[in-house]
Amino acid sequence: TITTAEIKEALFEKGIVMGIVEDKMINGFINSSGFREKSFLVARGILPIEGKDARVEFFFNTDYLKAGGVTEDGNIDFKDRGKVPHVEEGTVLAEKIPMVEARRGHSIFGDEIETVPGRDTALKYGKGAKLSEDGIKVLAAVKGFPKYTLAGQIFVHQEYVTDGDVDYETGHINYDGNVVIKGRIKSGFKVTGNDIAAEELD
Repeated sequence: TITTAEIKEALFEKGIVMGIVEDKMINGFINSSGFREKSFLVARGILPIEGKDARVEFFFNTDYLKAGGVTEDGNIDFKDRGKVPHVEEGTVLAEKIPMVEARRGHSIFGDEIETVPGRDTALKYGKGAKLSEDGIKVLAAVKGFPKYTLAGQIFVHQEYVTDGDVDYETGHINYDGNVVIKGRIKSGFKVTGNDIAAEELD
């Protein structure tokens, strides 16, 4: 003889005030053959969704300089610090993985469940790079050397330029393009490129 109203009143007495199913569903269960034997989900909370920060995935080596290369006899050559990356025009350099919006949850007792919000990040780019039409990728606008700066910007330089000497800091330079050295190529170091200009040569 129990009614939907009586069930809802019993729920309220227990403090269950949110996520209660519609009256017609409760009434349908009361009138079903399994009413006295089976359980029935009468209230459900809302699960919170944790926010996730947006992030940028890079498709070129942003930190290509290594400690040194390994020679055939197993020794480390500290002059060999790796080949300079080179990309063609139109190459995808980076892609933004969008943030996940947070959603607060609720318990069946009406309590709000807090979540950590996600933070957005901007794609920063400069000369030699461009944004894709969908706004989530950075593409190379020219053929050249891709660079990621400490300020978080992506550039593509058609020439590879060193501000100082070619030494243990730069290692050998191997670049598929023009190379400009605003210093000296020190003894024992090699520079490979199409057109090489240097202030001095040991």
